[in-house]
Order: sequence, then C-alpha cells, then structure tokens
Amino acid sequence: MRNSLIILLSLSLLMLPAIACTITLPSVKTQVGKLREESVQVPLEDAADAEVDITFGAGELRLRPGVAEGLLEADFTYNVDELQPVLEQDRHGDRLEVTLHIETEGLSLNLGDKTRNEWDVRLSDRVPISLGLDLGAARGRVNLGGLRLTDAHIRTGAADVEVEWDQPNPELLDLLEIDAGAANLEIHQLGNAHFDQLNFTGGAGNFSLDFSGDWQQSARVSINAGLSNLTLILPEDVGVKVNTDDKALTNVNAAGFQRRASAWVNDAYGESDLELIINVDIGLGNLILIEE
Repeated sequence: MRNSLIILLSLSLLMLPAIACTITLPSVKTQVGKLREESVQVPLEDAADAEVDITFGAGELRLRPGVAEGLLEADFTYNVDELQPVLEQDRHGDRLEVTLHIETEGLSLNLGDKTRNEWDVRLSDRVPISLGLDLGAARGRVNLGGLRLTDAHIRTGAADVEVEWDQPNPELLDLLEIDAGAANLEIHQLGNAHFDQLNFTGGAGNFSLDFSGDWQQSARVSINAGLSNLTLILPEDVGVKVNTDDKALTNVNAAGFQRRASAWVNDAYGESDLELIINVDIGLGNLILIEE
C-alpha cells in the first residue's frame, strides 16, 4: 500500500511542470502589442545599505550580480502594455529602499501564447542588501552569489526556477526564508549563502536543496513540505543531522547515513566543528539524502 502511494505521488508530481506552464491568473484582459524594450538604473549615491523588493508575476526572469555603478540595473522586454514595470525608490536615513513590480494585478496570462515578459535584473555587491523576491508563475534563474545579503525572503508560485550562490556571501545572512508553491525549484550551493537559519515551506512540487559551498559557521534548517519530492544534497565535511517525523507516508532514501532514533546523521556528525541541523516535516512524499 505504501509503495503504491509513493508511485502515485511521483506520477502526480511529474505532471506539475505542464500545469505550471499553462496556468492562467484571474482576470484582467490583455492584448499582445508591439514589442517594447526599456532599461532602468538606480544610483547608490552614499547609501550604507539597501532594501530591494522584486515582484515578478509571470514570464522569464534573470537576476544576478553585475552592477558597475549604482544599486540596481534592469532591462525589460514585453509586448503587453499592462506588463510595463514600475520602479519605486525611497530613502530612509542611510538606507535606500527600492521596489520593482508591475502596476496591474490579476493579469490573465498563458505562458504558451505570444505574450513576452522578460526581465534581466542586476544588483550591486557594494552594500548590504535585504532582499525580497516574489516570483509568481515564473521561469528563470536567480544567481545571488557574491551579493552582501543580510536577510532574504523568496516566494514562488507555480514556478520553474533555479536559485544559486556561485560565490560566498561576504555577510552573515541572519534569516533565509523560502516559500514555494506548486513549483519545480532547485537551489544550489546554499553553503555559500552563509545563513544562520533557513526556513523552507513547500507545497506540491519537486524541490532540490543543495547545501554544498564554503561553510563558515553552523546553521539550522526547518523544512515543511506537503505533497513533495524533496532532495537534500549535503556536505560530507560538515556534521549533518536530519530529523524526520517518521511518518508512514514518507519514503526516506538515505544511503550512506546512519539511523539514530528518528534522525539520520553522516560520519562527520559529532566530529566536525561545524554542524548543520535540519528538521524535516513532509506530509506525503519522498525524501532523498545525498552526501557529496
């Protein structure tokens, strides 16, 4: 019975990309028009730090470091008037606050039609940043490597997104929060994020969290997922302990890990100066632990 449920779960999750690509949002009519290309820049001036909030409803997003001067640069390509980006900025003391979004809510977009909505956003690595990303029904790649992130909040809807830290974060990231809906989400090199606490919430989806990278301190992770395939790629040179609830409808594959009561540990646990403690709660699904 349990194996049959796991097989049914896996087949259901494999259908999610097709569902995500045809999602429609209620209910503002749009009309495809002339292709438009626009660019914006936000000067840094003498700001000591920044808060950046980006809301991207649907389309293709690329976010990465790479600002020569200033805080933010972005290029936009779109062919629906209602998708025109809106940039707002304010200053509170030494903090520069920037919000990037579209004005119209409730757009009806089919990602398989002729609609184009593409954002290429670059951020500065010169100042500490508090980052908020709301990615909706997006496709794309987010590279946060080298950015000086002090906290980050990432939310996805029916998305197909990869997030990576290809370079270490020079700051301590106090809190990293990730809230994923019916998504295919891959996160790479989380060890480079230099987070203290990671809270991950997932709905029905396929999620891969890769904790490789340049570990400088111990960290804690809380994972709460529903109908999910969850893969954790874990470092072999950091002491890892994965606590599970031993639910009957959760299938655990933890080759190379030792079982201790309701937890799984690697050989470095209890020997390494650094520890990664992960608490996992999955309603129904597959949990795969891989050590690299």
